Amino acid sequence: MTFSIKPGGNTVRRIKQRMKTIFAITRGRERKPSTRYRLLQYRDLFQQSGCDFDFVPKKDLRLRHFFKIARADAVIVQKAPMGFLKSAIIRRLAKKLIFEWDDALYASSEISATPPSSRSLHGWLKRADAVTCSNEHLAEYSRRLNKNVYIIPNAIDLEIPQTALRKPREIGGKIVLGWSGSRTKNVFLRESAPAIAEFLRSRPSARLRVMSDEDPRLPCAYEFIPWAPERENEFFERLDVGLLPLSLREFSKGKFPVTALLYMAYGLPVVATFVEGGPSELAKNGGFEWVKNNGWREALERAIRPETYKKLGAEALAAVQKFHDRRDVFKRWLALLENL
Repeated sequence: MTFSIKPGGNTVRRIKQRMKTIFAITRGRERKPSTRYRLLQYRDLFQQSGCDFDFVPKKDLRLRHFFKIARADAVIVQKAPMGFLKSAIIRRLAKKLIFEWDDALYASSEISATPPSSRSLHGWLKRADAVTCSNEHLAEYSRRLNKNVYIIPNAIDLEIPQTALRKPREIGGKIVLGWSGSRTKNVFLRESAPAIAEFLRSRPSARLRVMSDEDPRLPCAYEFIPWAPERENEFFERLDVGLLPLSLREFSKGKFPVTALLYMAYGLPVVATFVEGGPSELAKNGGFEWVKNNGWREALERAIRPETYKKLGAEALAAVQKFHDRRDVFKRWLALLENL
């Protein structure tokens, strides 16, 4: 059974009584996007709900942290399969164990052609008291091994000024395409760059801006902006269209891209590689123009038609506001903790 709960008004009060401490073992440190957006952005909301939230990256896990695991009311392990001994100790010490994942860990990725051991993944899924994941595709996989599966979609903060909702934009003559992503996603942009370049050549006034922690070295003209949190607002503000090239591998079906949510919060149509699973689930409420058979030029031409552009931008804003505001999504975490 998969839970998609909208908790009642007294959920926070009950959580304050039952769950005082949450300890998370994260996949990476604070700058890692999945760690930041899946867990750490909720720290202040856990505190406001009466829960003390602490974490350690998997690589930094030491003996002293096992005492914290034993004292915590609930332990979250974020897509960080470990050796048998550590896994067994954590399961034995944890009063309540939650396994959190937002990637198709059973499939090969853009980083490695060899997926992690399914045995380790399956062990966590079986032994956890609850499983959280970002989309239905991963939930379906999880249900084979665990009955308590909670879909907690990716979310962003819509309250801070840098990501406040914008009004739908009007498309102008000088079109700015934009892509933002980590170095591990650069390969997808490079693969799509020749097709995107066709669009740029057909519209001499159009240009491409790229923000990443590593220059992707594209075979076309572009402006590179090194990633930094303080640069994100200015970067997204200056875009007209957000690009989301994806792999067609099974791994991409587990994705629920935060980058797409950021585009949407700025009222940008998202032009994306068509992929079943998480990406198509994210797009079901609109705001997307799909690319099929590497037809980037055709998809971009469709997206910038004035009426289509306005429609996609409005859909994007409405979807991110209704389904991906971190304060609303956090209620699902509270509902989960109440049901443990």
